[in-house]
Amino acid sequence: MTYSLKIGGVESVIFSLGKELINKGFEVEIIETLEKGIWKTYFQSNGFKVVSIVKNPLMSSIRHADQVATYLKSFDILLLNDSPYAQSVIGKLSAQSLVFPIVHLPLSSMALNATGNKGQWNKIVAVSPLIKEFLLNEVDWLNETDIKCISNGINTQEFSPIERDIREKKKVLFLGRLTEQKGVMMLPQIIDQIRNHRGLDCLDVYGAGPLEKELKSAIDGLKLKSIINVKGAIEHTLVSQIIPDYDILLMTSFQEGHPIVLLEAMACGIVPVVSLLSGSTDIVVKHGENGYLCDPGNTKQFATDLSLAIDNSRLDEMAYNARLTIEKQFSIETMCNEYITLFTSLNFPQPVRTGQVDKTLLGDYPALPSILVRPMRKTLKLLRQML
Repeated sequence: MTYSLKIGGVESVIFSLGKELINKGFEVEIIETLEKGIWKTYFQSNGFKVVSIVKNPLMSSIRHADQVATYLKSFDILLLNDSPYAQSVIGKLSAQSLVFPIVHLPLSSMALNATGNKGQWNKIVAVSPLIKEFLLNEVDWLNETDIKCISNGINTQEFSPIERDIREKKKVLFLGRLTEQKGVMMLPQIIDQIRNHRGLDCLDVYGAGPLEKELKSAIDGLKLKSIINVKGAIEHTLVSQIIPDYDILLMTSFQEGHPIVLLEAMACGIVPVVSLLSGSTDIVVKHGENGYLCDPGNTKQFATDLSLAIDNSRLDEMAYNARLTIEKQFSIETMCNEYITLFTSLNFPQPVRTGQVDKTLLGDYPALPSILVRPMRKTLKLLRQML
């Protein structure tokens, strides 16, 4: 379950895990608990049953939650991906239903959703040690035993190296949302420091986001348009075809959970130059062996390590090591087997379901029709100002 099938890493994980569970004999259904996402058609075209429980603006949040609860009662196992409506109604499910909230990013809102309805879920899944540590720091009543780490995995057959001619100049890839979190405004600064490197072909930037215009302006200002190409967003189906054509992945993020693009690139034999995010990227990348780790925000170090990667006569060996790392530790089969082990584990107590809805997960004024919530907020704010 997720609130909506948007385009992103979470949806990629849901897709891959769902496919592998089907291959292993499970019946899998994808449920959107708020609105129809733009990826719904893509999932359906790949054989998934997708059900959208769309929220009617004339309906209250409590009534919508009841609709969600009614639909979920027949399932044996529920995987909740940032889905507050589903999380709020766990207490109304069968005592035999296993419920596992999954946390993908170190965000307070995700922590709140995943830990809501305390005592009603079986165990929280954190996609990396970083996320586990974040949850333990964010929620003071959580214990180590409440959380299970299961790393994301990717399809190593879909994402694999291609044979190509050896080239003197290296092509560099950035793939992700154009946001502050992804550190995109560092890209022109990094390339500016090595712009005259004879081994640098280009940096191609794939993605869209709120910083697109600002990024292009910075590229223009530094006169880097001949090196940095902002190519916009790409269809998910094309990602596995585009990545293998590059030599180096540049990932400047300040915050990640367990980045899918890093796994995809390394599976394709692309050497990563990425931010060192403890418990996230450093559980995948070993500096100098299968990639490079840089201090977040340090453009000088990124430029230095990118230059080292371009010059490295062992780059093919590092690319091979990168591929091997994903095959051994971060394949979709490895991830799926860990989930199945979790499903069959007896290491968590079976909750006594309350039969109640946790209204704290439903936002302001959950009993009001949704269309009236914003006017109510504005009215109360005006009244407070008048008083």
